[in-house]
Amino acid sequence: VCFFWAMVLLFFIIFMFGSGFVQFISAFVDNDLASEGQLEYLRTYFPSLTMTLLTLFMSVTGGLSWWEVEDVFLDMSPLLGFLFVLYVSLMNLALMNIVTGVFVNGALELSQLDRDAMTKMEIERRQMDISRLNSIFNRVDAAGTGRISMGQFLEFFQHDDVRVLFSVLDLEISDVIGFFESLNVDGSEYLEVEEFVMGCMRLRGTAKNLDMHTVLRETKTIMEKLEKSTSRLELQLHALQPRVQASQRGDVNLGCADPKSRCSSGMTNLRIRPDSSDSPFAYEHSI
Repeated sequence: VCFFWAMVLLFFIIFMFGSGFVQFISAFVDNDLASEGQLEYLRTYFPSLTMTLLTLFMSVTGGLSWWEVEDVFLDMSPLLGFLFVLYVSLMNLALMNIVTGVFVNGALELSQLDRDAMTKMEIERRQMDISRLNSIFNRVDAAGTGRISMGQFLEFFQHDDVRVLFSVLDLEISDVIGFFESLNVDGSEYLEVEEFVMGCMRLRGTAKNLDMHTVLRETKTIMEKLEKSTSRLELQLHALQPRVQASQRGDVNLGCADPKSRCSSGMTNLRIRPDSSDSPFAYEHSI
């Protein structure tokens, strides 16, 4: 619709200027003001209103150099030359840009329609994949309990067509156990249908995508172990704190749990005490 009205506006401008040029040229020729060369040029490009409109259209679309027409019009009348320059400027700078904008807008609308169509197709494909994953889960869960175990999952992968089913869903599985653990986000012994379907949709893609999730899962496990080790280390440090405080007071008993008891089994009881001699500390020991 916009393109149609743009063409109507374009034709109206050409027709308006063409009618004025025809009247001016007719009066110029009737008054015998045109030279022989001008008459020959006018008979070629401006013999009628139809040919005048075609000449004006060619002068702004590359079919005819507009300077050829301008050169003749300037010889005939500066006013005629000015009107032709105004026509060329209006067509090139304004109307042609409007027409170009109409085409660009139409292309953008078509592109938006393509994006909408692609979005719709992607939604339909996603729903189809979810339906397939539900069917796979129901095959594994033959008893209909609504959950599957690691053993059931491994047994299911013994069938020849299983990996093909997952490949169709863009899931390349090389480590079945790792894949099961990646799906099992709550860390339980079983996979529920929602965990299975959403996990598979999350892991879809190349093998690198699945490997990345495996690395993230292993990293999480390592971090949990580090936190436990750190907690145990803090407890041990708290247990050693009284002995450290005792050493700061100058009374340390090495090799014995109780500083007041004497060591047995040949271990040395070392007592550090301040001394007034030149050395900073003096010590005594007993066997």
